[in-house]
Amino acid sequence: MDNPANQSLLNKMDLPNSGFVRYVDHMGSDLTVVNAARVSMGKEHHEFDDKADTQLIRYLVKHKHVSPFYHPQLTIHVKCPIFVERQWFKHRIGTAANSISGRYVQFEPTFWTPTRPLSRRWPMLHGSILRR
Repeated sequence: MDNPANQSLLNKMDLPNSGFVRYVDHMGSDLTVVNAARVSMGKEHHEFDDKADTQLIRYLVKHKHVSPFYHPQLTIHVKCPIFVERQWFKHRIGTAANSISGRYVQFEPTFWTPTRPLSRRWPMLHGSILRR
């Protein structure tokens, strides 16, 4: 990370109730994405063309060509409540995760507590339609 403008990426962003997100490392760029998309045409660019390459990225997104987006990598360190992690990784695509293990490391458990009570209308049954 030679660019001083990227130094702000190294900061940790605190989340409510003792969680955080912290940048660790990255590999690749938008040029990595467009070159991965150009493989099928046997082409490669060595510099990012703002107009043409931005159009190509928009085309890939619009038409759901996702494989070129797997080529760049980002590593982040996240501390979050277990229910957030479970929901996040239930719907993950192209994401790998490792978690700290109480089997190998001793650590203090942290607990998430809601800042305000959850309000619900009753009766609320899964898949039901409320009638007034």
